Amino acid sequence: MPYNVKMRDGPNYGKTVRGVFNDHTHQFVTEGYTVFRNFIPKEMIEFTMDVWKTIEHHPLADQLLEAEVEAIPNGPESSKYTTTAGHTMPMGVAMHRYIHKKLRKEFDMQLVETYSYSRKYTRGSYLRAHADRPSCEVSATICLDYQSDDNEPWVIWVDNTRNWVDEDISQCFDETQGIPIRHRKSIPVKLEVGDLLLYQGPNVVHWRDTFIGNHSYHMFLHFVTDYVSNLGAVNNEKTNGMFRVQDSDAYGDVRMVLANDGRPNRYVQSDDSTVERQEMERWSKVYESLHGQKHRFVNNYDQLEFEKIEE
Repeated sequence: MPYNVKMRDGPNYGKTVRGVFNDHTHQFVTEGYTVFRNFIPKEMIEFTMDVWKTIEHHPLADQLLEAEVEAIPNGPESSKYTTTAGHTMPMGVAMHRYIHKKLRKEFDMQLVETYSYSRKYTRGSYLRAHADRPSCEVSATICLDYQSDDNEPWVIWVDNTRNWVDEDISQCFDETQGIPIRHRKSIPVKLEVGDLLLYQGPNVVHWRDTFIGNHSYHMFLHFVTDYVSNLGAVNNEKTNGMFRVQDSDAYGDVRMVLANDGRPNRYVQSDDSTVERQEMERWSKVYESLHGQKHRFVNNYDQLEFEKIEE
C-alpha cells in the first residue's frame, strides 16, 4: 500500500517535499530494513559470477582478493582465514551501478553510491554482530551463489529492537548474537540468489552465525541518502559546510563528501592523499565527536509524516 509522505521544514537544506513512498521504502524507514525478492535476474548473476571466478583463477588473484584474518574482529578462532574479499572489485563496481539504477525504480529515496565490497565465505566462516559507519547509511547485501550442507541460504540476522547508532557496538554482541537462537528477538532473513536485503547499516545490528557449507558468495553495496535523512546536517564551522559540495560528476549529480567513500570516482581504490579523502576525514572527525547524538543525523527520518493512500 502506498503512503503519502511529507517532509517538514527542517535542516535538510530548507526543502519541504511531498511525494509517495511505496511499501519497501516505508518499511525501511520505520523498521530499519526491507527485502526485495527476485530482484536481480539470473543473467546478471551469471555474468557477475563469471567475472568473480575468472579473477579467482587468475595467477595474480591474491593481489586482488585478500585472504582476511577475520571478516569482523573477535570472531571464533576457527573462523579465521575462511574468507577472501576485495574492495572495489570489477564485479562489485558493476553490480553497484546496476543495483543503484534499479533501486531508483523500486525505492522511493534518492541514493548516492559510496562503495562496494565482495566477499566469499567458506566452511566455518562467521560474521560477528556489528553496525556500520555512515558511508553505509543505506546498505544492500546480496547472495550470488552458495553451497551449504542443508541446501539452504546462510541466514543473516538483523536487530531493530533499538537504534544502535549511539551504542557501544563492542558490547552489542551480548544483547544480540550472544543470545541463544530460541530466545532472540532479532529477525532472521534468508536471501536466495537474486534477493536483496536493504537495511540501515549504522542503526541496525546485523550478523551471521557459523556457516556450514563449502562456499557462499556475497556483495555489500553501500549508499547514503541524498537529502531525505538528516545526515547532511552534520556540520560545524571547522568543516566549512563541506558535506555537500557543488562538484558535478559525469552524470551531473551534486556530489557529497561521502560520495564514493572519499574517492574521486567509483573505479579507484582509497588514497589518503586525495582532496576527496581529506574532506571525508574532516567530516568523519566531526561525526565521531557526536557522542550520544548520532541518532539525530544518520537515518533520522523524524521529519517525515506518513498517510496511507487507500486504494
